[in-house]
Amino acid sequence: MIGNPLILGIDPGTSTGLALVDIREHKIIMQRTVNKAVVLEFIGTLLDDYPNGAIHGAVCQTPIFESGKTPRWNPSPVSLAKNAAISHEIIGYLKGRGINVQVRHPQRGTGMKMDENMFARVYGGEVKRDKNGKPVVWLDGKRVSEHARDAVNLAMSWRKDGG
Repeated sequence: MIGNPLILGIDPGTSTGLALVDIREHKIIMQRTVNKAVVLEFIGTLLDDYPNGAIHGAVCQTPIFESGKTPRWNPSPVSLAKNAAISHEIIGYLKGRGINVQVRHPQRGTGMKMDENMFARVYGGEVKRDKNGKPVVWLDGKRVSEHARDAVNLAMSWRKDGG
């Protein structure tokens, strides 16, 4: 492996949040939200762009019903099943490519789930209001979705011991 270890954070769903972070420097290399139809292709391109073990591992969100946590909202069983299928497909793909995958649930109160203001303070972004008055984080000139925020925090939760 050359350079600092890069970790891929993944918040799977119909709109999948992805983030690539330099875990040693606590720096976000890339963050975005990708449609489920192209997520594996996007991850594959990312792995190809950073060869020779540069991407040291990945942290993927656990589907809610598998984590044992009760969601704050009332998602439909169909929605939960879709997210679980996407999660399992991504994890299988990464493992097939030789990437070590850790699985977590970004629960509020653990530091892994941040609102817009906290995220901007921690990572240096800026919070602006959209046309509806809702706060939105901007980082390096790019909008950061809630899915991408969760992906960043998942990546930053990487543990060398795999725990």
